[in-house]
Amino acid sequence: TFYVSADDGIRMYLGNETIFDVWGGALSSEMHSQIYLSSDKIYPIRIEYVDIMDDASIKLSWKIPGDTNKVVVPSSAFYYDRHLDGSPLDVVIYPGLVDAATSIAYDETRTVERAGEVKGLSDGVAGVESVFTIQSRDTGHNNRYNHGDDVFQITLTGISDWAAIGRTNEVWTGSPHTLQFTHSAHSNAIRYGSRSPNEWTILCPSCGSIVQGRRILNTSSDLTSVLERGDIILIGDEVFVVNNDTQVAFTRAAVPLIPASTYYKDGGYLRSIAAKTSDCGGFTKWCVDCTECRHPRHGYAPVDYDLPVYKGGSGKSGTGTHTVKFTPHVRGGYRMEAQLLRTVEVQLIETNCSSESSIGGSFMLKYGGINTKGIPYDANASQIKTRLEELPSISVGSIDVSSGAINPSTGARQWYVTFTGRYGDVAELMEYDDVALRGNGAAVYIRETTKGVESKHISGSPFFINVLPNRAEPSTTIAYG
Repeated sequence: TFYVSADDGIRMYLGNETIFDVWGGALSSEMHSQIYLSSDKIYPIRIEYVDIMDDASIKLSWKIPGDTNKVVVPSSAFYYDRHLDGSPLDVVIYPGLVDAATSIAYDETRTVERAGEVKGLSDGVAGVESVFTIQSRDTGHNNRYNHGDDVFQITLTGISDWAAIGRTNEVWTGSPHTLQFTHSAHSNAIRYGSRSPNEWTILCPSCGSIVQGRRILNTSSDLTSVLERGDIILIGDEVFVVNNDTQVAFTRAAVPLIPASTYYKDGGYLRSIAAKTSDCGGFTKWCVDCTECRHPRHGYAPVDYDLPVYKGGSGKSGTGTHTVKFTPHVRGGYRMEAQLLRTVEVQLIETNCSSESSIGGSFMLKYGGINTKGIPYDANASQIKTRLEELPSISVGSIDVSSGAINPSTGARQWYVTFTGRYGDVAELMEYDDVALRGNGAAVYIRETTKGVESKHISGSPFFINVLPNRAEPSTTIAYG
């Protein structure tokens, strides 16, 4: 039961019902009205109030089941129905990392007259190209439209008939015919193996860098001869279009971008999965707004370097599909394995300080919860490797270390640590202790540049292919007595 008193008039609406409507004259006494409400629902309420003259007041009370007294409706019973600052906003959900278990393959089928049917995953004819397609997906079964080249390794091995004994015409080796490739390969018995992503062309393997929040791709290679305004490009797992506005500069070092409307609505900025937001206290902010902290070398926003840049084609850009082709020339049964390529993890260690200072002192790294001994700021790759291999969680020979860039003015350095002794994602990043580093804003940064991936079969792999002889060819047919 709702109770209302007002000086002078009031209208109250709850959901689609009018609860009180006294307007035009003073409300002489408290009014009440009963309505049934469900405890598990939220109801919109609107109150209109008017004061005609003298004192003004309004009071809304209720009495709910189980209570004997009416009380003023408490503030805890009201919920705001309004947007937060900046709402509504567009959110782009990109597919995650490739998952072999959800990635699939499907046939391309055709018939060879007087020889048989060719299906890339099950049936072949000698001398005829077999074709199938791999659809790259993430763990959630989303097609990986946003990556230029998830690398799969294809292995064909003879397991029966001529293919198993390595026979070619009247000669055999006793070993199975085999072919293995990730991109392309050629051999005598199984020829012209190739795997290529559909519609994505790599422009450079590591020339791109991005500042989070900007619509500019910085490049160390000149892409003006291979890119045009309006082209679809892929950077750091995000899809963009080269800006068509000729008033925005497009130079050898900077490519202007706009969101790819093919994939999502206008309004996005670069948000690479590799660009961390921790430089600004965990918040993603446009450079000029991030005044609480500052990256010593790159300003206010997180930066990611060494990104591959891909150019999209027409029609299939971003399908996440890969075309696989091979031509068996020897009859028999083959086992074909389609696996996500095994990749070792690479982590980057980087020291830095402000541009007006120079770096000195030492730092320590930590892995498996234990610190290394002190490492000089100017250590070479061998010194870093030795210190890390002294840790109980990193065995000798299980990592390689190489030196990266050196800043000639500040002495800041980079080292790349490759975890050669293990495959798959390394469970944790190395940590660091940079208290002993000297220099204004001196710090150590560690990030993953290559995520480790285990070699795993895609869904349905291995596949078994039976290759039949082709129709008779007079030039290779022989007679003997």
